Amino acid sequence: MQYMEKPVTTAENILLIDTEYLNFLTHDIKSHFEPRIGRTLKDIDIVDLICYLSLDAELPRDASEKSVFFIYNKNSEKFLHCTPASLAAIDGMHFGNPVGSFHINAFSNEGLVSIEDMFLDSLQTLCEAGHVRRIAVMGNNEAYGTQIEEILSKTKGKLRLMQFRMDEPKGKTSFDYTFPAYAIMHAFGITENDL
Repeated sequence: MQYMEKPVTTAENILLIDTEYLNFLTHDIKSHFEPRIGRTLKDIDIVDLICYLSLDAELPRDASEKSVFFIYNKNSEKFLHCTPASLAAIDGMHFGNPVGSFHINAFSNEGLVSIEDMFLDSLQTLCEAGHVRRIAVMGNNEAYGTQIEEILSKTKGKLRLMQFRMDEPKGKTSFDYTFPAYAIMHAFGITENDL
């Protein structure tokens, strides 16, 4: 990828996440639900969250490797409500369970470009990579969702695409979408009984 110095894996299934946006969502959901359910929500285990996002994105539940890319900036070097908190602590981490085999990479914009530009460039590169078959993308839809949709639409059905977003698309799309709040709520331990 243009802004990434580290080698990327050749996994067919990709989860691409804007860490600053993930921090916004986890903080928003935690702030909303704690007073409502009357208890403090423990920080999310990042492995659990990745698994819930993978399931919601309909990535295959098999032994094939899935690459998770966290794009972050100086303001999002740490997760607000996930453990471990430091992206440096999970960069290069591998884990496997019944949901699949995952490899995590964390890439900083190093202050050279905006997180938006780095995220969009990374998404474009992944969409053009010949080995990639499925991409699930969680970017800041409110800030640069139009550009995400443009990149996803250019694949013209060559890839299986899932966009995590907090609202429904305005028109018909060539990609699927789902709401990230469900996976985040599940990872926080919020159940139907709490709603």
